[in-house]
Order: sequence, then C-alpha cells, then structure tokens
Amino acid sequence: MGVSFVAQTLLMLAVPLHAVRLGASPAVVGLLVSTAFAVPTVFAIPMGRLVARLGVRRMMAFGAVGMAVGPLAVWVLPGLGGLAFMQFVVGTSQLAMGLAAQATIAASGRGPSLERAFGWYTTVAALGQMLGPLLGGALLEASGPSAAYGAAAALPLASLASALALSVPRGTRSPTGRGRLGYAAQVALLRANVAVQASLLLTIAVLGAFVLHAAFFAVYLEGMAIGAAAIGLLVSLRSLAAMLVRPFTAWAIARLGGRPRAMLVLVAAMAAALTATGVVSGLVALGVAAVVLGVATGLGQPLTLVILSEHVEPGERPSALGLRLTVNQGTQLLAPMALGVVAQAIGYGAAFVVAGLAMAALAAAMVRVAAAMARAGS
Repeated sequence: MGVSFVAQTLLMLAVPLHAVRLGASPAVVGLLVSTAFAVPTVFAIPMGRLVARLGVRRMMAFGAVGMAVGPLAVWVLPGLGGLAFMQFVVGTSQLAMGLAAQATIAASGRGPSLERAFGWYTTVAALGQMLGPLLGGALLEASGPSAAYGAAAALPLASLASALALSVPRGTRSPTGRGRLGYAAQVALLRANVAVQASLLLTIAVLGAFVLHAAFFAVYLEGMAIGAAAIGLLVSLRSLAAMLVRPFTAWAIARLGGRPRAMLVLVAAMAAALTATGVVSGLVALGVAAVVLGVATGLGQPLTLVILSEHVEPGERPSALGLRLTVNQGTQLLAPMALGVVAQAIGYGAAFVVAGLAMAALAAAMVRVAAAMARAGS
C-alpha cells in the first residue's frame, strides 16, 4: 500500500499541474481531481462485499494491476480526456487495494493494540504520500509529465508482488449473507451506531482537508511563482508530519483525553491550518500550516478506522469499511469540485479560507456525536 500511495499522490501533483498547462480552468481542475473518486463513491460497499467473499490477497492484486494500467491512458488518449480516464481507473483500483488492506489490519487486534496497528499502517501510507509529491515534482521539473506518468505505471508492479505474498489473518473473509453486507444494512448500521456516525464525520473532515490541500495547494503555489521541486517539498511536509506522528497514535489519543475529545481537537486544528494557508504568504508560514494539517489528518485517519473496526461485528467489517470508503470517496469527489468553483469565483487563497470555515462548522456539528460517544464509554 505504501508503494501504491506513492503512485497515487504523484498523480495528484502531476494531474492538476498538467491540466493547467493544457488550459484547464480551476473548475475543470477540480473536476479532474474528483474523477478519481466518482465511481468508487458508488461501489465502495459492493467492493467491500467482494473483499469479504473473494479474499484480501486477490483484491489487492486486482487493484495493483489496475493502478499499473491506468496511467497508460495518457498516451492512448492525449489531453484532458486521457487524464479523466486515468483518474477513473486509478481511483477504482486504489479503492480495491485500500479496502483489502484495511480489512487485513482490522483483524489484527483491539483497543490500544488496534490503534497501534492502524497507526503503523497509516504511517506507511503517509510515507508513500510524502514520497509521491517529491518524486512527481522532480520528474515534472526534469523530464515533464510523460516521465511522471511512466513512474506511476511502474510503481504498482511492486504492490502486485507484495500482494501475492500477503499473509492473510483470520477474520478477513466471511460467508455473511448478502442482506447484512448490502446498502440497506449499512444505512441501518449508520442510524443505530453512534460510533459509526463519529467515524464517518471524522472521515469527512480528514479526507476533505487532505484532498483540498492536495488538489489546490500546488496550483496555488505555482501562481506565486514557486518551482515544481519546491512545491513538491512543501506538499511533502504535510505527509512527513502525518507519517512521523502516526506511530504515536495510541499515545496521542490518550493525551488528548480519549477518542471523543481527540476528534474535536483534530478537526479544529484542520480548520485553523486550512484558514492559515489562504491568509499567510511566506514559505515558512505555509510550511507550518502544512505541518499542522499533516499532524491533525495523520492522527485522524487511523482514529476513524479504529472507531469503526471496534464497533461492528467481524464478519461485517469489510462492508462497513466500504461504507466508510463511500463517504471517503464521496468527500474526495465533491470537495474539489466545490472548492474549484469557489476558487474560480474568488481565487485560491480566499477559497482556502472558506474551506477552513467549513471545517470549523463541521467541528461544531461533531460536538453532539462526541458527547454521545463519551457517555457510551467509546
């Protein structure tokens, strides 16, 4: 999964910059970024059912093959159409890999042990997210988009080799009936389970903050006459901070006062970082905002997975994780489109301020759910 995240975040840097050079408007850039999450938004729950029935090794292998094939579309279909098709294939393939990997980790323990397990899993993901922009920026500056897309196609072959060698724990496959794994069952679970509600709200915050920063920060900095290599370095600061903090997930949650309070603190920090990104102008200040955002999203992501994994039955986990990824992908689909429209109207800097205010409103809305979790002892 770490290698797949290198390829994915390499593309998240390359696609917006390439699209701008092809003459795309901010709204079109947002639409292109969102394309990677369109179909996965609809099919995450059925794909969770496939993970439960076909097994994690097979699904991870299928996803790795798709990620390797997807970037080749830019040579077959030059222009914005090729970028959109590539985003669609890579996004769907990454979804299959992510669900399989999360189901594997969810079967590894409970309590602080599970927090540590997801902390280390997301650390590896963050390492990939840190290296992707660095590699993408260097390749774009040295050799142009073709080299970046070639690297994005080659990297998932390592993921394929790793997937085929995966040692699968018990609890990742289930004969659970179709009804307990489908859409209706997940809607019922969402209505009845406050911990699932908390996990999904935190998912919206974490992924919304991440994808907005990833989609528009590079273009925002390019408008400030900053080179691609420097942009890659600044983008990677967020992922570096997320990577360094994730092994300490269990410790940090305890120091923040437990899971319910930690949720609110982390979302408030995301709101502050996004707002600051649109207000400050110096590279150091922008780097500090990126680090704060990285720490908050770095701790928030494993927390969403832990909360969900501990509050559903083992046989229902893959499909429940699919529900989380439906929200995950939907956030990544809609957030760039919405902010792209806002940026086209008022500029990228002001759009980041709007995003920060929206995140603050989400934190306020989470207070009731966090209080209910605390009363339940979650």
